[in-house]
Amino acid sequence: LNQTAQQKKQVLYFLGKTEWLSCLPDENTEKAFAFFHRSAQKLPVHPLSEKDEVSMALVFGKTEEDYAAYYQISGLTVLPTCHHYADLNACGISKATGMEALIRAFGLSPKQTMAFGDGINDIEMIQHAGIGVAMGQGCEAIRQAADYVTTPVDEDGIRRALLHFGQID
Repeated sequence: LNQTAQQKKQVLYFLGKTEWLSCLPDENTEKAFAFFHRSAQKLPVHPLSEKDEVSMALVFGKTEEDYAAYYQISGLTVLPTCHHYADLNACGISKATGMEALIRAFGLSPKQTMAFGDGINDIEMIQHAGIGVAMGQGCEAIRQAADYVTTPVDEDGIRRALLHFGQID
């Protein structure tokens, strides 16, 4: 993973017990972090090592980046987003598998759930939910997969969807 990122001159973000970057942030990293109203400048920097515990990784690129080199890494699922990054997950791990763990923990069925998403990395989750909601800023693929499309997140999209489905007054 480190080698592929170095060859493509891309920054990796890792989250485990701590969070860090594989190298100094670039313009694409800052654009992705800005989407989450954060800055990458304060994160520590070191490449991934065998002793690191990682629960999530992202790779940063242009909006329409070709992440083909990452698809070649055995055991890795690559899910591009619309926002200057792709999720990198161990095969078999996704937002849908995380959602399923919560469903089981709370004794629910998928029909009793609602999920919100805006990117390709959210498709499995919104398809798994009883009601899948695409955020208004979402890419076309998520809109097609959703049961309902709401307004963008910064236009009260979640609230509007909850009102639409009678979950709040």
